[in-house]
Amino acid sequence: MVKKVTIEDVLKAKQVIEEKQNKPFYSKTFDGEIEIEDVSPDKILSIVNASSKDEPLRADYELIYECCPIFRSKELQNNYDVEDPIMIVEKAFGKNIIEIDSLAKHILKKYGYYEDIEKIKKQS
Repeated sequence: MVKKVTIEDVLKAKQVIEEKQNKPFYSKTFDGEIEIEDVSPDKILSIVNASSKDEPLRADYELIYECCPIFRSKELQNNYDVEDPIMIVEKAFGKNIIEIDSLAKHILKKYGYYEDIEKIKKQS
């Protein structure tokens, strides 16, 4: 029989969720931590659902741009001379798609993506 969730269970989960929400990403490219801001789940789903087979990395760029305030810096965008602000992500990382993908996955984990996949891998 499955146990009934209690108020204590929900309050205990709150602390775990808050710790997960505020975890920065360590970047090898910049040798430091990148701050991750909370974005509404609706915005995250909108980005994920709009991803295109023609431009598969575009969703990663947009996700990082929306969640990492450093990439929304006009000074940074001007110095990298980007017309489309979202493309600052590609330029700043020197087209390092492995790190870009790692950062995007790190962000998505905050919203519950990949948790079931990781559990399945551990059971295999």
